Amino acid sequence: MPSAVYTKWHQLQVELIIGAGGASVMDCAKLVAFGACHEADWWDYVKGKNPYGLKKLPLILMPTYSSSGSEYGLGAVSVDSQPDDFGTAFGIPADYAVLVPKYSLSLGKELTAYTGLVTLVQLSASVIGDKNPVSYDAGISIIRNVLKAAKQLAVQPDDLDARGIILYGASIATSGRLGIGKAENYSYDIYELEFIPEVLFGASYRKSLTTLFPRFLKEMAAYHEADIRGYFKDAFGYAGDISESADKMTAMFMELGIDMYFDGSADEERIREKQIGFCRACYGCADDNGYQPSVLYLCLQNLSDWTEKESRYISDLYGIGTRGDETACEKYFNLTQRKPCHFRV
Repeated sequence: MPSAVYTKWHQLQVELIIGAGGASVMDCAKLVAFGACHEADWWDYVKGKNPYGLKKLPLILMPTYSSSGSEYGLGAVSVDSQPDDFGTAFGIPADYAVLVPKYSLSLGKELTAYTGLVTLVQLSASVIGDKNPVSYDAGISIIRNVLKAAKQLAVQPDDLDARGIILYGASIATSGRLGIGKAENYSYDIYELEFIPEVLFGASYRKSLTTLFPRFLKEMAAYHEADIRGYFKDAFGYAGDISESADKMTAMFMELGIDMYFDGSADEERIREKQIGFCRACYGCADDNGYQPSVLYLCLQNLSDWTEKESRYISDLYGIGTRGDETACEKYFNLTQRKPCHFRV
């Protein structure tokens, strides 16, 4: 954050910060409100120092692109392009979040569809595996209503009630009020996995998250079948084969107006150029060369040539080790049932 921001703040004697926009704008507003009171060391908080409960300017957040839930969440991501560094200050809450459905009316059809479906995925990550019947049932109810709202907006984009439901769903997804009975946090691995298409294809967060989610569930079912089968049935009424349920979800997302495929090729040479490799011997079914040809991993264990920037990225964003971390490769699951060289997932 340039020092000029704080200089201007002092000159104008600013007393209140309002962040109106998408996730980046709201995260920036959080850091301005906090950094105005911690100008000398604010970057230390971005890199891990705990800011929770410390002084900041009063802060109001108003999402105009609903899905991130930044207005309710505590995190604020910041990138410093000069030293090529970034991090997340976690623990900066807004004083007020103002949810105004009409502020998202400028979004086109595709972005409007993404607001609903990204919200649905983020809610699902909190709900799947929740053993508390109260928070689980509440989460399922919100997912159903968000999906209903997304379908309504596909045919009537000016429906403010539907936009308001998605705004609420996005906020509650980051509130910490769902998933309170989780014994395992495996469903949150979708946030780690979505990084791969961002690197390979320059895909956006919303594109990566929604495109991978049905495939992610299909693969996770091998380890958590009961949870995922129950989720499909309770949220969407899908019964029976999990693979078929995942395919139905993919088709439904496409019907709502988003592309569920990545265009491009990703052979092994290109993957290695991007510092993403195949994982040897993480699971069975490897081919004669020791690779599992239908499974692409972001495998940190086998990549000795990660740059310091990439190592910091993984460490900061995901809270895991980087070089030589044997458990890291188990965090990144199947992207496609097809071979990696045929990567229209």
